[in-house]
Amino acid sequence: MLADIRNLVNFRERLNKELQQAKAEITTILDRYFPEFLDVFKSVEGKAAMAALENFPFPADLLERTVEEVASVLREATNKRVGGRHAELLQESARNSVGIKDGAEGARIDLQYQLRRVKQILDECKLVETRLAELLKEIPYAGYLLTIPGMSILQVATVVSEVGDLSNYRSARQLIKLAGLNLVENSSGSHKGRIRISKRGRSKLRCALFRVALILVARTQEFSLLHHYYTTRPNNPLKGKQSLVAICCKLLRIIFALGQKKMVYDKNMVISQDHPPFKYMESAVKSKKAAA
Repeated sequence: MLADIRNLVNFRERLNKELQQAKAEITTILDRYFPEFLDVFKSVEGKAAMAALENFPFPADLLERTVEEVASVLREATNKRVGGRHAELLQESARNSVGIKDGAEGARIDLQYQLRRVKQILDECKLVETRLAELLKEIPYAGYLLTIPGMSILQVATVVSEVGDLSNYRSARQLIKLAGLNLVENSSGSHKGRIRISKRGRSKLRCALFRVALILVARTQEFSLLHHYYTTRPNNPLKGKQSLVAICCKLLRIIFALGQKKMVYDKNMVISQDHPPFKYMESAVKSKKAAA
């Protein structure tokens, strides 16, 4: 079971690399023939962007269509979420484009191939994630990890494939060491070096945790508050990346607790009214109000 999950996670990573390569090829073509396209659509793999690239990838194609015709294609591809405004922006960009025109036919063939490649890779990614979701149902603690905000099927599968059976661990410290997030000091003789994380562990686990930490800090109040406390506290404030490492360690402690106690995620596990971060932030808010 764990071997199957591990193999699918590795396959999903390879698919992601192929996806990035295909997107880079598309971006290279657009940079030459229609650089303004990426001012309208930030990602080439979105439904609206893909529809536009399939139907009118270059300025000359857009100038042959009316705004309403372009809008109609975009609406159909996105269930009416994208339409007139983007169509107008595309038309305006096409009229003022600085892209080259020579060799457009060959570039068009290359672009259509890359678009088919992106679609195929995305379809494969969905199949892999569907199978991972089925396999995770057989892992007793995986369902509890999925209740953590920011933990997708892929992230949970990565954690499970790297950690294995949680009952094999006596404490969260062992998980932290496994991820290479434990602190070590690089010293030699009388020389006292800086304290850093060891990185002598599972790099994939560490990478997955870091990605989740970024999402948690950006999207959840409790982790955002904790990150702010770590970076602004009076005693030993951490730098941004140091704070994220500390949050990764916190996340591993939460993962260990959820798996051992068979419980769902609760934001009070991160920060409660009795914790120093909450008291510090509460004091800071009161001081700011008093100053105002």
